[in-house]
Amino acid sequence: DEQGNEQVSHYNTRSRSRSRQVRDGVSLSSPGREREGRASEGGSGSHKNSQENLERKKSFERLKSILQAHVGWEKPSKRSDLARLIRARESGGGHWSPSKRTRISCRVLPNGEPELIDSGNSRAYIGHFAENGNVFVAGFQNQTIRLYEVNQTHRPWKLRKEIVARALNWTITDTCLSPNQQLLVYATISPVLHAVNINATDDIRSLQNITDLHMPLDFGEGFSEGAFGLWAINFSHDGKYILAGSSDYATYVYDIEAQRVVSRAHAHKDDVNSVCFADDNDQVYLSGSDDCMIKVWDRR
Repeated sequence: DEQGNEQVSHYNTRSRSRSRQVRDGVSLSSPGREREGRASEGGSGSHKNSQENLERKKSFERLKSILQAHVGWEKPSKRSDLARLIRARESGGGHWSPSKRTRISCRVLPNGEPELIDSGNSRAYIGHFAENGNVFVAGFQNQTIRLYEVNQTHRPWKLRKEIVARALNWTITDTCLSPNQQLLVYATISPVLHAVNINATDDIRSLQNITDLHMPLDFGEGFSEGAFGLWAINFSHDGKYILAGSSDYATYVYDIEAQRVVSRAHAHKDDVNSVCFADDNDQVYLSGSDDCMIKVWDRR
């Protein structure tokens, strides 16, 4: 069997090694010196083996901590089970069976009936929470952006601001709030974003050049010969930059203080409709596109 072949292989190796020692005259040494040599060789060998085992153990512990931190390895949980199912599917495991779909839906989808927060006369296109979760922003196809204060004491949520966007192209494609929740920036499939100071007035309704100033942020010319539009936007963690994904398959980084694009990349083969910074230093960001690719970019 396989184990037997492995044992035989080791035995033959030792036999050949012993034969070479006999041919080289090692067996002619005195018994005392042979025992001393073996003891010395055994001592250094055991020390070397202990060092190798220690290094191997350290490497294993490092790998174990990385796996535990990122994929929940070794600790059975609902999260690790979900990650395992997704990895298996993406690596060619095929579609999920009805039982697996039921397991996923029971764990990650909300239970119970949804609660109506607000209603209007237009379809909502985007919606997201502020970073700390205290504000929810929704963008509609009728040129309106609504900000709600998320508070459990208010049922439904309290309307904080209603912004009427300028120069709408089909819909509000994305919005983002600055980290200090002072500026709201919105995109409408145009190379020009608009920023609104949502704390400038106490008026709930914000109208361009009437109650509030909607400051234009012009991204200039893109990679395409004709016009292009910005689909997705995201603030940096320090509030100094805006990351954007566009219809000309590119990503842009805009410096708010300098009012110009400071970095751009022809990133994908289709519209870029999702972007975000990866960490607090804002040097690494991610882009997602209709070309079914997610890419990681390093500005350094």
